[in-house]
Order: sequence, then structure tokens, then C-alpha cells
Amino acid sequence: MNQEIVEKLRLFSRRVERLRGNDDFFKNVVLKLDFKENRGAKTALEGPDPKTIKAALSDFRPFTLNDEPINFNHICNLIEKEVNDEDIKRKARETRDAWNKILQRKDSDSAVGGLQMRLDGKVMLSEENLNIWMNTDYFHVGDANERELLKRMEQTPFGQLSHFAFIDLVQRLSGVLFWFDINVVVPVLTTSE
Repeated sequence: MNQEIVEKLRLFSRRVERLRGNDDFFKNVVLKLDFKENRGAKTALEGPDPKTIKAALSDFRPFTLNDEPINFNHICNLIEKEVNDEDIKRKARETRDAWNKILQRKDSDSAVGGLQMRLDGKVMLSEENLNIWMNTDYFHVGDANERELLKRMEQTPFGQLSHFAFIDLVQRLSGVLFWFDINVVVPVLTTSE
């Protein structure tokens, strides 16, 4: 394995540790639903504060961006291609499968995390929910259609359900990154030294 690959893996591992340092983000998230007759439903989200969320997302985001050297799928591909240890390769494939399953990258009627969201009659996949919040609320302003969609969502309990699912998703994907770093990347780095 050449030095450039080793440096990418070291960078990945350092950035996972940085993400892991967002302790206040990784606390339980609770969504409370309160229904009162003649008053309708109210929701309340308890969990990390907005500044903590933004800080954690800043550390999480590079693992999802295609142009980043620490993009999770790129690192998995690198390990598949460059590592000879079949057990490590298997772990990398299984971890990527878990990542993709959590993201619900294919149309599915299954619920991830016990919550299935439908918007305008269409199942909203976890990856779509992630992208709406990341690209329209936290890091970009999104296009007019995305802004309108988020605005519509936020005016109903669906918005808080969606935000709850978003935070939960980022926490679970971060857990996948933590496991992958300890069980795949660190052993590869250890054997390359």
C-alpha cells in the first residue's frame, strides 16, 4: 500500500475521532407527541441544541461528500482494492451494506429506525431526508422547490418527525463510522506500519 493511501486512511481515522468528540450531539433524542382533543397534536423535540447539531454536522459532512478524500464509500472502495486481508475486505463490504441500508438508498416500504415517513403519498427515504436537511437547512439554501418543501414540512408535526429522523440518522451513521474505523481502518493502518 503506497504512502498516499496510508495518509488518506490516517486522515479518515483522525476525522472519525474528531466526529466522536461531539459528545453533546450523541445523547438521546426524544420526540414527544402530545394530542389533546379539540387542540390537535403538538410535538416537541428534545436533544442536542442547534449549535451542537451544526458543529457535529460540520464534522460528519465530509464522510458523505463525493469530492472529499474521506468520503465513506471512497474509503471502502480503497480498502477493497488495496488490502489483501479477506476478513478486512469482508468487514468493509458488510459495513458499506449497513450504511446503505440505514440510508434506504432504494425505494422501500420498510421503516428504518421504526419510522416511515410519507410525503405527498410517496415514501421519503432516509437519504432523501438527510439531503433535505443538509442541503436546504444546514449548509445550503437549496433550490426554490426544496425550500418550499422544507417550509411545508416545518409547518406541521411532520417537520419535527423529519428532523428527529434526520438527527437519529446522523447519529446511527456516525456509529457505523466509529465501528468501521476501529474494526477496519485502524487494523489496516497497524499492519501497514
